[in-house]
Amino acid sequence: MANGDIRIHFEQVASTDVSLIARQVRDTFEPYHTRSNIDFSTIGPGTQSTDQLLHHAENSNQMMAWLLRLAGWVGISLGIIMVLRPLSVLADVVPFIGSIVGTMGTLVAWLLGTAWALLVIAVAWLFYRPLITGVLLIVIIGLFVVLRRATSQKNMTQKNAV
Repeated sequence: MANGDIRIHFEQVASTDVSLIARQVRDTFEPYHTRSNIDFSTIGPGTQSTDQLLHHAENSNQMMAWLLRLAGWVGISLGIIMVLRPLSVLADVVPFIGSIVGTMGTLVAWLLGTAWALLVIAVAWLFYRPLITGVLLIVIIGLFVVLRRATSQKNMTQKNAV
């Protein structure tokens, strides 16, 4: 390294009050190790009560859980779309048929992806939230009924056209 390759920048941060939940070890802080074998620490601006800090940490945790569920749903649906995409490419011999098959494949993929994601969430919640699990299973059954009716109506129109 030559002289000037590394630049160092110093900045003073104004002191302010913060609130934190952690374990103090000598002159520093470490995450608090709970009885359920979880390491936990949180920090917030200003003077806050323990309840406020825990409420904020719980809200952040719930938001992250829902974002991960959403990402899983989108990932499952996109994966099913990619599996069904060759069908629309094969049907693209006749241009308007290919776009119809592609649209139907995408719709089916999102319905199946939704059902699959809800099933995964329901299984994860089975012991902690059995009532919500029951509701999710009813929604999944409803999605399959809608999908079944849509495919049976499509088959009936194709049989009537022939």
